[in-house]
Amino acid sequence: MGNKVDLVNAPPHYTESEIECKDGIKAALKGCKDSYMGWCLGNTIKYIWRFAFKGDPLEDLKKASFYLTEAIGRYEELYTDYGNLTRKK
Repeated sequence: MGNKVDLVNAPPHYTESEIECKDGIKAALKGCKDSYMGWCLGNTIKYIWRFAFKGDPLEDLKKASFYLTEAIGRYEELYTDYGNLTRKK
C-alpha cells in the first residue's frame, strides 16, 4: 500500500524543513502578549513558510504581506514606545 500523506497532522508544505512550521511559530511568538497580533504574525510566518511548497507562491506571499500589515497596525494601536513595548494608556 505505500506511505499515505497525513494532510491533517503533518502536511508536507509545513514539514519541508528540519523543524515543523507550528514549532517555528511557537518559538518565534513566545513573547507576544497580544492575541490578535500573535495570530496575525503566526499567519505571516505560516504563509512565508509554505509559499514555495503549496499552490500559488505569489498568493501566499500576498497573504503574508496582508497579515504583516495587520500586525503592524495592531502594534501601532497598542504601543507608543516601539523599543520597549510600552502600552498606550
